[in-house]
Amino acid sequence: MRYSFILLALACDPNVKVEPVDVVEDFVTDSDGDGYTEEDGDCDDSDSSINIGAIEICDGVDNNCDGEIDEGVTTSFYADADGDGFGDAQYVEEACEPSEGFVPNGSDCDDENGDIYPSADEICDGVDNDCNELIDDGLGVMMFQDADFDGFGDPDVVVESCQDEAGLSQVSG
Repeated sequence: MRYSFILLALACDPNVKVEPVDVVEDFVTDSDGDGYTEEDGDCDDSDSSINIGAIEICDGVDNNCDGEIDEGVTTSFYADADGDGFGDAQYVEEACEPSEGFVPNGSDCDDENGDIYPSADEICDGVDNDCNELIDDGLGVMMFQDADFDGFGDPDVVVESCQDEAGLSQVSG
């Protein structure tokens, strides 16, 4: 904002001639002392932590006066419906802090079962318990397909299984 000041001299003697004085053209203030004025683009001249040179922080405020709030400083949080500490990557929110029921990890492969999540113990149940895309990995025993149900399996058709099943045999023959 520009302020112009004109010095007006009053004299008692009408014969006294007053010469014009230079006008002060630029008078701007930096109310918060941050080195930036409203003319420079300071969007809050009452708070020295908010100005065009500030670094954006995650606080719900436009710290750097660019018209955006918390840009580039939020974190992705994922809905954790089963409460196992691992969320569903399909349900994500960007925020400074997680809302209730949201976690910073979105790698749960079954967010409806709290016993199934990355790093869970794999158990022999026909399910991928540890989210590594392998079912019962390393837990089953080698069985042989027994198509004629005679108790002897085909040595060329090997199946890994956690339990004896109809059509499988632990003996090849």
